[in-house]
Amino acid sequence: MVSAVSGSQANVHSAQADATRWAAAIDEARANVSNAEQGVSRTKAEWTYAANNLHRLEPLLAKQFVTVDQVDRARTSEIAESEALKQAESQLRMSQAGLQSALAQYERSRSDVDESKAQHEQAQHAVTTLDPLTNQRGAKTSAIENARYNLNNCRSTRRSMPW
Repeated sequence: MVSAVSGSQANVHSAQADATRWAAAIDEARANVSNAEQGVSRTKAEWTYAANNLHRLEPLLAKQFVTVDQVDRARTSEIAESEALKQAESQLRMSQAGLQSALAQYERSRSDVDESKAQHEQAQHAVTTLDPLTNQRGAKTSAIENARYNLNNCRSTRRSMPW
Protein backbone atom coordinates (compact mmCIF):
# COMPACT_ATOMS: atom_id res chain seq x y z
CA MET A 1 0.00 0.00 0.00
CA VAL A 2 2.92 2.31 0.73
CA SER A 3 4.20 1.61 -2.79
CA ALA A 4 0.85 2.86 -4.13
CA VAL A 5 1.44 6.13 -2.29
CA SER A 6 4.96 6.36 -3.74
CA GLY A 7 3.64 5.56 -7.20
CA SER A 8 0.92 8.17 -6.95
CA GLN A 9 3.48 10.72 -5.74
CA ALA A 10 5.60 9.93 -8.81
CA ASN A 11 2.53 10.45 -11.00
CA VAL A 12 2.02 13.88 -9.42
CA HIS A 13 5.63 14.85 -10.17
CA SER A 14 5.33 13.56 -13.73
CA ALA A 15 2.11 15.51 -14.32
CA GLN A 16 3.71 18.65 -12.90
CA ALA A 17 6.69 18.19 -15.24
CA ASP A 18 4.29 17.87 -18.18
CA ALA A 19 2.53 21.06 -17.14
CA THR A 20 5.87 22.86 -16.95
CA ARG A 21 6.81 21.56 -20.40
CA TRP A 22 3.52 22.80 -21.87
CA ALA A 23 3.96 26.18 -20.16
CA ALA A 24 7.31 26.46 -21.98
CA ALA A 25 5.60 25.40 -25.22
CA ILE A 26 3.12 28.26 -24.72
CA ASP A 27 5.99 30.74 -24.42
CA GLU A 28 7.54 29.34 -27.58
CA ALA A 29 4.20 29.48 -29.43
CA ARG A 30 3.67 33.09 -28.35
CA ALA A 31 7.12 33.97 -29.69
CA ASN A 32 6.24 32.23 -32.97
CA VAL A 33 3.01 34.25 -33.22
CA SER A 34 4.92 37.46 -32.56
CA ASN A 35 7.49 36.60 -35.25
CA ALA A 36 4.72 35.74 -37.70
CA GLU A 37 2.92 39.01 -36.96
CA GLN A 38 6.13 40.91 -37.66
CA GLY A 39 6.56 38.91 -40.86
CA VAL A 40 3.06 39.89 -41.97
CA SER A 41 3.75 43.56 -41.20
CA ARG A 42 7.05 43.52 -43.09
CA THR A 43 5.58 41.68 -46.08
CA LYS A 44 2.55 43.96 -46.13
CA ALA A 45 4.85 47.00 -46.28
CA GLU A 46 6.83 45.43 -49.13
CA TRP A 47 3.63 44.58 -51.04
CA THR A 48 2.28 48.11 -50.49
CA TYR A 49 5.51 49.57 -51.88
CA ALA A 50 5.41 47.22 -54.91
CA ALA A 51 1.72 48.02 -55.58
CA ASN A 52 2.29 51.76 -55.26
CA ASN A 53 5.32 51.55 -57.54
CA LEU A 54 3.29 49.65 -60.16
CA HIS A 55 0.49 52.23 -59.98
CA ARG A 56 3.03 55.06 -60.42
CA LEU A 57 4.70 53.41 -63.42
CA GLU A 58 1.60 52.35 -65.37
CA PRO A 59 0.50 55.90 -66.31
CA LEU A 60 4.07 56.75 -67.26
CA LEU A 61 4.11 53.91 -69.81
CA ALA A 62 1.45 55.65 -71.92
CA LYS A 63 3.66 58.73 -72.05
CA GLN A 64 6.70 56.50 -72.77
CA PHE A 65 8.63 57.79 -69.73
CA VAL A 66 9.20 54.12 -68.71
CA THR A 67 9.65 50.96 -70.69
CA VAL A 68 7.27 48.00 -70.90
CA ASP A 69 9.97 45.96 -69.18
CA GLN A 70 10.00 48.31 -66.19
CA VAL A 71 6.22 48.03 -65.84
CA ASP A 72 6.39 44.23 -66.21
CA ARG A 73 9.04 44.05 -63.50
CA ALA A 74 6.91 46.24 -61.22
CA ARG A 75 3.85 44.06 -61.93
CA THR A 76 5.84 40.88 -61.26
CA SER A 77 7.19 42.37 -58.04
CA GLU A 78 3.67 43.32 -56.93
CA ILE A 79 2.39 39.79 -57.68
CA ALA A 80 5.33 38.19 -55.86
CA GLU A 81 4.85 40.43 -52.82
CA SER A 82 1.12 39.69 -52.85
CA GLU A 83 1.87 35.95 -52.73
CA ALA A 84 4.50 36.48 -50.04
CA LEU A 85 1.89 38.34 -48.00
CA LYS A 86 -0.56 35.44 -48.35
CA GLN A 87 2.17 33.06 -47.23
CA ALA A 88 3.05 35.26 -44.23
CA GLU A 89 -0.62 35.46 -43.24
CA SER A 90 -0.88 31.68 -43.54
CA GLN A 91 2.21 31.31 -41.32
CA LEU A 92 0.57 33.63 -38.78
CA ARG A 93 -2.60 31.52 -38.74
CA MET A 94 -0.51 28.39 -38.30
CA SER A 95 1.42 29.99 -35.41
CA GLN A 96 -1.84 31.07 -33.78
CA ALA A 97 -3.19 27.52 -34.11
CA GLY A 98 0.01 26.22 -32.51
CA LEU A 99 -0.51 28.62 -29.62
CA GLN A 100 -4.11 27.47 -29.16
CA SER A 101 -2.96 23.86 -29.20
CA ALA A 102 -0.27 24.55 -26.59
CA LEU A 103 -2.79 26.36 -24.40
CA ALA A 104 -5.20 23.42 -24.64
CA GLN A 105 -2.42 20.94 -23.83
CA TYR A 106 -1.40 23.05 -20.85
CA GLU A 107 -4.97 23.06 -19.53
CA ARG A 108 -5.14 19.30 -20.01
CA SER A 109 -1.85 18.85 -18.17
CA ARG A 110 -3.11 21.01 -15.28
CA SER A 111 -6.15 18.72 -15.07
CA ASP A 112 -3.80 15.74 -15.02
CA VAL A 113 -1.92 17.35 -12.11
CA ASP A 114 -5.18 17.80 -10.19
CA GLU A 115 -6.22 14.22 -10.94
CA SER A 116 -2.83 12.87 -9.86
CA LYS A 117 -3.01 14.85 -6.62
CA ALA A 118 -6.48 13.45 -5.92
CA GLN A 119 -5.24 9.91 -6.56
CA HIS A 120 -2.27 10.54 -4.27
CA GLU A 121 -4.56 11.76 -1.50
CA GLN A 122 -6.78 8.73 -2.03
CA ALA A 123 -3.77 6.40 -1.75
CA GLN A 124 -2.64 8.16 1.44
CA HIS A 125 -6.14 7.84 2.86
CA ALA A 126 -6.19 4.14 2.01
CA VAL A 127 -2.93 3.65 3.92
CA THR A 128 -4.19 5.55 6.97
CA THR A 129 -7.41 3.53 6.88
CA LEU A 130 -5.67 0.19 6.36
CA ASP A 131 -2.94 0.55 9.01
CA PRO A 132 -5.28 0.43 12.04
CA LEU A 133 -7.10 -2.54 10.55
CA THR A 134 -3.83 -4.34 9.94
CA ASN A 135 -2.79 -3.65 13.51
CA GLN A 136 -6.08 -5.13 14.78
CA ARG A 137 -5.53 -8.35 12.84
CA GLY A 138 -3.44 -9.96 15.60
CA ALA A 139 -6.04 -9.24 18.28
CA LYS A 140 -8.82 -10.60 16.07
CA THR A 141 -6.81 -13.74 15.34
CA SER A 142 -6.31 -14.26 19.08
CA ALA A 143 -10.03 -13.80 19.71
CA ILE A 144 -10.84 -16.42 17.06
CA GLU A 145 -8.35 -18.88 18.53
CA ASN A 146 -9.77 -18.28 21.99
CA ALA A 147 -13.30 -18.88 20.68
CA ARG A 148 -12.18 -22.15 19.01
CA TYR A 149 -10.55 -23.26 22.21
CA ASN A 150 -13.71 -22.52 24.20
CA LEU A 151 -15.84 -24.30 21.59
CA ASN A 152 -13.61 -27.36 21.71
CA ASN A 153 -13.76 -27.33 25.51
CA CYS A 154 -17.56 -27.15 25.41
CA ARG A 155 -17.68 -30.14 23.05
CA SER A 156 -15.29 -32.10 25.25
CA THR A 157 -17.22 -31.27 28.37
CA ARG A 158 -20.51 -32.17 26.77
CA ARG A 159 -19.22 -35.62 25.68
CA SER A 160 -17.92 -36.39 29.10
CA MET A 161 -21.24 -35.54 30.75
CA PRO A 162 -23.36 -38.54 31.61
CA TRP A 163 -26.73 -37.12 30.63
